[in-house]
Amino acid sequence: MPFSGGYAYGRRASYFQHLDHPEDARRLLKGELRTADGKAFRIPEDLTADYTAIFFSVPEPWSSKYGDDLYSPTSTALSFAAFAESRPMKDSQAVFVILGEEPHMGKLSDHRRYTKTPCTMLALPGGLDNPLVSRMGMLSTNRAVNSVLVNKEGRILAMVSGLTKRADRGGYTLTRVVTRLDMIKTCNLLDQGEIEAAKEFIFTLAPPHDPNALDANGQPVKKPRYRLSHLRARARVYMALGEWEKALADAEEVYAKQFASDEGMSLRTDQLLSDEALRNEIADKAKAK
Repeated sequence: MPFSGGYAYGRRASYFQHLDHPEDARRLLKGELRTADGKAFRIPEDLTADYTAIFFSVPEPWSSKYGDDLYSPTSTALSFAAFAESRPMKDSQAVFVILGEEPHMGKLSDHRRYTKTPCTMLALPGGLDNPLVSRMGMLSTNRAVNSVLVNKEGRILAMVSGLTKRADRGGYTLTRVVTRLDMIKTCNLLDQGEIEAAKEFIFTLAPPHDPNALDANGQPVKKPRYRLSHLRARARVYMALGEWEKALADAEEVYAKQFASDEGMSLRTDQLLSDEALRNEIADKAKAK
């Protein structure tokens, strides 16, 4: 029977604490950090990317094995760093901040110790006594990493407190906020009648897959794993183009994946209802053509 999974309470709590909706409030993040060579890094003046994820962590030692009462911030930061590197327009960056005078000098590596991805390494002068800690509302700094996403002007788009359940998912959450903003941008372009601009933008992020395509070895090209927000946006672009079968295929995939997620929480979310309505709307219009 759908929506009867176990562990529902914990999954629901994690879901609502890590929603991918950007903040409605217009909070600005301002402060000065230090680079590895002692130079000032000012927020927002020195931000160069459209989206900057900042991860605040206490200095090492960090966790090296399960059950040692320490935590590791590396996977949280690396998840966004890898996402930023994969963005075709290179509009995102990851910043790792040590709550102390000396920044981490090297690259962050994950628990397997062989995958290394660079982040911008900074330090927060004064550590926990820096006013930025209280201004951001970082109530806990020793349980898990505190994560924040800002735009180029320093506006806080999303924040994941170290006190939340599964705060180690902060990097993943911030990537989903960025992809939802991609969807919002696509829909805004469509509302303005700029269909070709919307198509070019979302097709760059979620290129259509040709099921008959072959790679250099003559093998079928594997279908990419699309992000749900990108599929939602692409479905709307296909609708604007009148390509109803393609729009319905995207809408069906979105609904199926969101349904599976909701089933695990034993809950019908607003997102699932929205996805269901979109799928039904496209299906009705496809039948009428």
